[in-house]
Amino acid sequence: MLKIILLSIFIIPSLIATEIDMGLGLFSSKAEGKLIYQTDFFTGSSAQVNNDSQFHVYVWTDIDLEIWYVPKIRLEYTRIRSAGNSFVHIETQNDLINEFLERIGGSDFVLNSILTHNMYDAFAYYEFFEKTAWPSVAIGGGIREFDYDYDVDIFEGVQFNDKGGALVPMLYSKVRKEFDDSLLGIEFDVKYYAFGDSDMYDGRAKVDMLFDLNENIDAGLELGYRATLYDIKGSDVDNVGGNMRYGGVFFGATASFR
Repeated sequence: MLKIILLSIFIIPSLIATEIDMGLGLFSSKAEGKLIYQTDFFTGSSAQVNNDSQFHVYVWTDIDLEIWYVPKIRLEYTRIRSAGNSFVHIETQNDLINEFLERIGGSDFVLNSILTHNMYDAFAYYEFFEKTAWPSVAIGGGIREFDYDYDVDIFEGVQFNDKGGALVPMLYSKVRKEFDDSLLGIEFDVKYYAFGDSDMYDGRAKVDMLFDLNENIDAGLELGYRATLYDIKGSDVDNVGGNMRYGGVFFGATASFR
């Protein structure tokens, strides 16, 4: 449901907003960490992921009604798709299969794998000290819906798959400074997600620049660094445990409509 709402607002924001900022770009990041299988048959299996940097897609939009008591709305989508060899420990709930694995050399393998991770954020926030000599400060909150899909090829024609996801609450904070003379902006933001015993953090630092195209449209570029950490414990997320880390530069095109 959240995906449908986000898609609708991405497509028709001009019908409801006074000012809309949007961005689209690429996130260059490694995928590192450990995924622990919690599905019935492969419970106890795990995969140590250490994939080289690859390019991933992100898109965001910021909606401001420019009414002082109405919060701004921020929508974001990031898709991580990473392929590479992983160190995989296979353990099943079938004693015969476990015994067979031991006889052929053990249950630890280096196998080809593909990780797909979708992240959808929707949140509202208030921003203070805008258009002053001071940096602006924003605070807010919302939700993230995310899902994992992890495929490992055991050998040709045989693979196992692990899927999981959750809808979690989020706290948001941002500090931003704009330099009107140079059209330059510097921004730092952090999201913290708390659910059960698990934790997630998502932080960014970026520089952006906007150029006036006409009285209603600005266009520009953004460049920055992003780091994301998932530490999933117990059964907080369906079928998935462990931790994952992403980190690297991102760059993209931005536009502002008034």
